[in-house]
Amino acid sequence: MWAGSSGIGDRRSWAWLTGETLPPAAAPATRDEALSLPAFGRGVELIASRCASTPLVAVRWDRQTRVDVELEDQPTVLTQPDPLSTAWHWRFAAVKDLVEAGNHVALLGDVDWRTGRPGWLVPLPVEHVALVTDPSRPGWWAFALGGWVLDRDDVLHISAGNRSGEVLGQGVISQYRWRLGEQLTAEQWAGRYLHGGGLPPAVITAPQLVTDEQLAEFRDRWRGMVETGEATIIPNGAQVVPLQSDAQRQQLVEARQWNALTAAIILGVPPHKLGLPSAGPMPYTNMQEADIQFDRDVLARWLDPITATISQWLLPLGVSARADFTARLRTDTRTQAEVATMLSGGAVLTRDEARQMYGRGPWPEPDPQPVPVAAGQEPAASLSDGEEVPG
Repeated sequence: MWAGSSGIGDRRSWAWLTGETLPPAAAPATRDEALSLPAFGRGVELIASRCASTPLVAVRWDRQTRVDVELEDQPTVLTQPDPLSTAWHWRFAAVKDLVEAGNHVALLGDVDWRTGRPGWLVPLPVEHVALVTDPSRPGWWAFALGGWVLDRDDVLHISAGNRSGEVLGQGVISQYRWRLGEQLTAEQWAGRYLHGGGLPPAVITAPQLVTDEQLAEFRDRWRGMVETGEATIIPNGAQVVPLQSDAQRQQLVEARQWNALTAAIILGVPPHKLGLPSAGPMPYTNMQEADIQFDRDVLARWLDPITATISQWLLPLGVSARADFTARLRTDTRTQAEVATMLSGGAVLTRDEARQMYGRGPWPEPDPQPVPVAAGQEPAASLSDGEEVPG
């Protein structure tokens, strides 16, 4: 008899596993609501796409040279992890799962002869997978998908954001759902304000209206004008006193800008990548360094759990997976050429290794130079294979 199950996507539903006491739900943002916020949704897509464009490679520690050497024959689980998709799409979906829900779950496929471990994966929708526990077997756990119970040996589970003793991770949406809910409230208020063309609420004095029916009809007309922006007819002698000032409008603008900046802070995305104004003009070199820091810190935050899990469960002893950020260290061609020249000239890399970093093949060998012939001397005849030298 199973003790119970808890959904991976919602941290509140499995809080009973650790005895957590969470505050009562007020107005937290759901996944769809959080992703509908332009800055937050775009930031998640940016992280997932850049992680998907970062290749994962298998390396082996070379004791003689004491460096990680990339395997010539890469495991299938890295080159084509999902047989029904591409490696890019698998990385994109896995990172989105980790960012949004804190977990990625996939069924393990057949064994790869290169590694002796499972060589491909079948990703599962994270919101449909639950964690199952049995009190009679402490420390033992499995996953449930619909009516099926999956043993942990049949599943690859990648988590991010989980604390000590917890099996399931915590995504960004779950962690910041209350702040994201506040952003939704501000956006909804802005939407209601702008729906009527920015017409402010007002106090209306109409001495010509004496009955309740007349007052209700005029109030409905005015509400319709505020909501649709269309003109209405007001009684003779009516006075309108707006209740909203320019300061409130400025607060609305600042609140929306702060919400977008907060979304960038939550995700760790540089504001300029989301089109947000920075504190001042950003020089190109500073922007370039910000991009490098974004790749090394933010992308590694989500790629490291993937490479660590694959190394632990899907690669043989002595082989590990890592994200290859080489192509992202510099963004402009001139700086790339300067770095390659400096590394090869300083004996850090050979010329062919430096060319390989940028997708170039080995340097072509020069053609053999002809043997010089002295004046009045016949050139030596070339010999074919098997021909003997005369007399």
